[in-house]
Amino acid sequence: MKKTIESKKIKKNKLKSKLASKLHKILSLIFLPIFLFIALSGMGLNHPNIIKNISLPISSLPENYHFKQWNRGVIQTLAKDERGGIYAAGKNGLGYFIDGSYQQIDNPLAINNWQNFIYSLYYDKNTKQLFVGSRDGLYRYQAETQQWHYYVQTRDKRIVSIVKNDHSDTIIAIANHHIFTIEVTANNNVTDNAFNKVTELVVTLEKSSQAVPFFRFIFALHSGELLGITGILLMDFVALSLIYFCLSGLYYWLFPKIVRKKLLSKRQQIKGGRAFRWLAKNHNSWGFILAPLLIISAATAAVMRPPGLLLIVAGNSPIDVYASHATNNIPYKITKAAFIENKLVLLTDDGVFSGNLNTARFEQIKFSVPVHGMGATIFQQQTDGNILVGSFSGLFVWQEEHDRYEAIVLPEETKGILPVAACQNESGLVVFDFFKGKLFDQSKVFSTMPDSINSEARMALWNFFFELHNLRIFQNYIGSFYLLLLLAVSLSLLIITITGVLQYIRKGRSSI
Repeated sequence: MKKTIESKKIKKNKLKSKLASKLHKILSLIFLPIFLFIALSGMGLNHPNIIKNISLPISSLPENYHFKQWNRGVIQTLAKDERGGIYAAGKNGLGYFIDGSYQQIDNPLAINNWQNFIYSLYYDKNTKQLFVGSRDGLYRYQAETQQWHYYVQTRDKRIVSIVKNDHSDTIIAIANHHIFTIEVTANNNVTDNAFNKVTELVVTLEKSSQAVPFFRFIFALHSGELLGITGILLMDFVALSLIYFCLSGLYYWLFPKIVRKKLLSKRQQIKGGRAFRWLAKNHNSWGFILAPLLIISAATAAVMRPPGLLLIVAGNSPIDVYASHATNNIPYKITKAAFIENKLVLLTDDGVFSGNLNTARFEQIKFSVPVHGMGATIFQQQTDGNILVGSFSGLFVWQEEHDRYEAIVLPEETKGILPVAACQNESGLVVFDFFKGKLFDQSKVFSTMPDSINSEARMALWNFFFELHNLRIFQNYIGSFYLLLLLAVSLSLLIITITGVLQYIRKGRSSI
């Protein structure tokens, strides 16, 4: 009777082992190509400075990445001048609309697409200077002489907003964790050193009372930022190891079983046997050692995008999580800014802060406007003193004094609008939607997009890696199912890692 029970247990264990082995092999072979470019793109995303000089032509990408009628963020910031013209900028650099026509303005100081990705504009009518906030710092463009100046002190800083108090001659350039000032007066000219001097303003944000969302903790854990540069390098090593596991596993699988046994045997001198044994041995041992980190990578990836994100979106982080380049004074990432009378209002990932530049202290204020988790795309002062707030949750007008907001009524066909820029004119509000492009331009203030935009536009390799890493690059072919593919890939890596560990424990180091 005991033998029968033991026999059944052995048989059951063999079946489990066989199932684990099959899952490990089949899932690895199915998703191996995706594992490879996810690992490569992940390392690129962790080190933008290494790849920022490389870009790809937009025309070489799937059709849904092509610009159509100023969509996909090719216009995401606007600034009017005294002539009635409008400067517009975004992913493809700077342009100018005037009298129903459009012209591209090239920046000779932005030598690559990374530097030419523009987040913010401010045109100072008194001095006829255009201040341009890019992903790699602050520029100034003199409209009359068409001369450019780069503020080297802002290098590597993403300038998300450029604002000016109506009662001051100070331009405020806001980076994610820094605030810079430039003093300008009407009698200055382009050669005046006052225009070229930028000063970092030391301010302090009070501690936020807002809980840190759990998804931010997951993002920092996935990239390694949670441990600073040490964590990032550790995740780079995990990515390199994943590439090795893919290639060594494929190499092992390509050989028939009978040949594999001879190659693994130390007694038989078969050419390539030593290399084969090294690959097999280290595939197992390193896989076992790095299993915890691989599990963390796979598990966090599974909940970083829908539908997995829905499981954690309402949760709070167990610890305070901030970017590794944050400062002690500005720990919270600033995403947008605007002046309301003499107060500078900062929209951050951890709430909204308001303060006076003279006191240099900013306190958290109430902000009830619904903003999408991806952050605000529009945060600009209106002529009535209120703030226009836009995100993928819609468009709203916010009254700061009483923390009141109203949704902007738009035509019914624009339900689900994803605004990235807006401009108020005589005929109403012109909105630029991420996917639909220009909307409500009844007076034709903005011209039709030239075909040359697509033929000349380029995407920075970092942005391409981002699209590749989250598999959105497949959206043109499989639609929203790319999210399910991403979930399947994440869960498969989790299963492959766990089954590999089980096989290692059961068999030891002798085989895969």
